[in-house]
Amino acid sequence: MKKNLPVTEATVLFVALAVISACLPAQTIEIRRSALVPAATPINRSGANMGNNLIEANVGGELATADPSANDNSSGVVIPHSQLRGGLRFRPPHLDNIDFGLSYMRLHSNGATSIADQPVPNDDGAAYLATVHARLPVGDEGLFVGIASEVSLYSLPYLIYERCINNCNGEPFSSVNEYRSLVPGFGMGLNPNYQVGRFTLYGQMTVRTHPNIARLDTVTTDTLVDPGGPSMGPLVLIVGAGIEAALPKGVRLGIRSHMVAGGPVAYKPAVSAMLTIPLVRQEPSKASL
Repeated sequence: MKKNLPVTEATVLFVALAVISACLPAQTIEIRRSALVPAATPINRSGANMGNNLIEANVGGELATADPSANDNSSGVVIPHSQLRGGLRFRPPHLDNIDFGLSYMRLHSNGATSIADQPVPNDDGAAYLATVHARLPVGDEGLFVGIASEVSLYSLPYLIYERCINNCNGEPFSSVNEYRSLVPGFGMGLNPNYQVGRFTLYGQMTVRTHPNIARLDTVTTDTLVDPGGPSMGPLVLIVGAGIEAALPKGVRLGIRSHMVAGGPVAYKPAVSAMLTIPLVRQEPSKASL
């Protein structure tokens, strides 16, 4: 004969809580996001060849002329006011018109602009870029068209703000957490350029991905939802023009201005400068013609 197990007060309380929890309506949670992403810029190449330089270093940066605004109200991106970059460029010996580049870019959160009045992440962001560039002569002497491709990996800080807005059981709650995500990207560009003595006049047209993040979601606790971070984002078009001067000893100094069309951000014109310094040079007598 089986004995009935005793029903304790703890068992009754556990069952009661389980039943009550199952009967309570699901909580509604508001999720707000913001992410520091790079300001869209052309591929960093004027189209001028490297001359006798086999390896060269370059440093420079971009500065916005005014704060950007939103093209897409569903986006929570934060745009740096300034970006600093540095990199190396390599040219195979006896190949004047092909080169490879590696670059690092720092995205400063201090002074950054949120296009949706969202909080700005505390940490800075970073970008790691790899570029292949080739230039082709076109018609008259001194006229070339440069073709560039670039792959990138962005290290982007982002904020997740969660707040209970309905059925909070009398205890509304909120939380803010900062995370970091690695986001890939790519770009393709054309830069027609014309060399006049020591000067290279050039235009730029670049199509690249623009990292993005959804600004707002509303979910319920009976639905499992990943809060989500930044994504590769849509393609944008960047057009610009500039001038680069060849200085003695293989040094070059360039300035440019550019504008951006499409994507989540309405950019104002931006200006940038770049200084290039040779590290390894090929003797002129051995350089290919």
